[in-house]
Amino acid sequence: MGGSTREEFLAELAVMYGIEDPPPVEVVRETIPGGDGLRLLGECLQERGWPVDIEDGGITIREVPVEQQDALNLDQYICDAQYPVAPEYANVPVEDSLTAHYEYLVEEYVPCVAEFGFTVSTPPSLETFLAGQGMGWVPGAQVYDQIASSDVEWSEVEERCPQNEPLG
Repeated sequence: MGGSTREEFLAELAVMYGIEDPPPVEVVRETIPGGDGLRLLGECLQERGWPVDIEDGGITIREVPVEQQDALNLDQYICDAQYPVAPEYANVPVEDSLTAHYEYLVEEYVPCVAEFGFTVSTPPSLETFLAGQGMGWVPGAQVYDQIASSDVEWSEVEERCPQNEPLG
């Protein structure tokens, strides 16, 4: 979304999803490009009752009956509005933000989750990561998959080892 203000962003979202009278939506958390925004969007849609699969940093919405499409569009609008890209990243070239995110994951996130005993696949080269727009290697998804068979709570890992570099 290219809107420079929250109002412009919401207006663009409303047009994209065909929402004529969009409801007010509070921001839950700002995200960064290539970060966990898609996972948060997927979880938001799941919480709203949609059949969403979240894997490898992407989301897939399973078959939705045509008569429910307007309701899905409204929920997608709400979820996107709750988890927008932080303004300081909105106009940063995607390659720059993805490079910073990659460096954070390799230098900070992976060593942090290793302290919990979680393993993450070998990172791809930066070039491969950039070519995949940050979606091909998502260590947070790998850790999330290991949480169920551990004694550690996801919230504890997220608190000590955030998947995204601190904003600002």
